[in-house]
Amino acid sequence: MLVAIFFLKETLPSKVSTLKDKIVGENTIKQYTATTETAAVKEPVYTAKQILSIPQIRSLMGVSFLLSFLHISWDAVFVLFAYTRSPLGGLQRTPAEIASFLSTTGVLGMLLSIVAFPALQQRFDTLPLYRACMALWPVVFILFSATSFIARWTVGSETGAGVSVMAIIWILVSMILILGRIATMGFAADMLLIKKAAPNQRSLGATFGLAQMTGSFARALGPAFVNSLFAFSIDHQILKGQFVWLVMFTIGVGGFMATRRLR
Repeated sequence: MLVAIFFLKETLPSKVSTLKDKIVGENTIKQYTATTETAAVKEPVYTAKQILSIPQIRSLMGVSFLLSFLHISWDAVFVLFAYTRSPLGGLQRTPAEIASFLSTTGVLGMLLSIVAFPALQQRFDTLPLYRACMALWPVVFILFSATSFIARWTVGSETGAGVSVMAIIWILVSMILILGRIATMGFAADMLLIKKAAPNQRSLGATFGLAQMTGSFARALGPAFVNSLFAFSIDHQILKGQFVWLVMFTIGVGGFMATRRLR
């Protein structure tokens, strides 16, 4: 059997035809690859400084920073918000319940990325979809503020909250999680826009590297900033604990306005 496989030639006509087609296809791919690599060698290599000197890329990096910052801040502060006692403006949920919220919305985010984003991107194009995703972040933090206010003055009061009030609170919480996950589709649009803005093929890796570095820096700052601001707002009762949401809403508006500079 081994001798037949490795040393004897195929004689069945249908197999021989398939083998020839495969060889021709492989040769075509090799020729295309060689041509592409030759063309890429002729392209100049841009340094990080030269890449960042391109106005479109600078604008994209700024929006990418704000997108990553808003996303990680939303993810981090939701856990703290959900765990905080109701008299302080939180939801007073258990760790198991919070984990259930996050895992459910994680599945939703996966489905949105696989199913919804490709269809929406083809219908509306990348940049309008990117702007729409960034426009959701101010709405998300307004909903945080509304939920906190209702929880504090109803659930956290001596009389407690009725069934209708609790229903409103859970609707608002669902909207916070769902809109936040929809807004994260902006990451896919961000990568497409960065690829389009790259000066040439040889500089594509460096451009993506700068984008990843920008996003990583934002993700390092976000949780510490928003959670510290949340605690500061409650401890000092600034705007009755609502100051954190005002700041995040303002940053969200800034992120959306920054997308208006993109072309």
